[in-house]
Amino acid sequence: MKKLLMGVAGTMMVLSLAACTPTKVEQVGKGETVETETVLSDGTTITTTKELPGGVTPEMLEKETVDPTAERPVDTNAELLETIMVYYPNEAGNGLTSEMVDVELMDEEVILEQLMDNGVLPYEVEINSFSVEGGMRPGPGVDPSETGSGERIGTLDLTQLTPPEGLDEKLMVYALVNTFCDNYELDKLQVLINGEVYATSLSTDGYLYPLEKYKEIN
Repeated sequence: MKKLLMGVAGTMMVLSLAACTPTKVEQVGKGETVETETVLSDGTTITTTKELPGGVTPEMLEKETVDPTAERPVDTNAELLETIMVYYPNEAGNGLTSEMVDVELMDEEVILEQLMDNGVLPYEVEINSFSVEGGMRPGPGVDPSETGSGERIGTLDLTQLTPPEGLDEKLMVYALVNTFCDNYELDKLQVLINGEVYATSLSTDGYLYPLEKYKEIN
């Protein structure tokens, strides 16, 4: 009987050790990107590259049932950060890429600094003022009247706006406008230089639009 009990105890110990043995999990998708092309009304083709979060592959994006954040432990002691999306020229200089950046607090000055660090704007540029008018964008099934005007318009007044050496004006404008529109959920952005509307061929009504809107403008 004693031998039987020792055998059972030994078996339970083996099972216990097996249960405690850590399982190695391979991280997939880190560094992978997804490219989309937008053809503008002037015939220009802009390729936008978005980097996927670690653990996510392009194939996962096609499966609605996959939740890449599921079952991830939450660190209650972690510093609370905000995430902003920054658009900047790709290495070939013929399109945009985007990157999610963690910041302590999102505001126009932080966004401007990120654009400078990524070669979109020269460091001499300063913000005179920035404001947003209109309600939040209505979600699916939500009446626009319940969220305000349903159209959010931003006004960004800068001290200057000159492309850094070697950067095409279009890419500078697209990166600037998309970064502000994405982070503030804007439908359009008016750019001013010391109070005067920024003169550019990309504006047809005094406003600049997110990249996907340009293909709708005649």
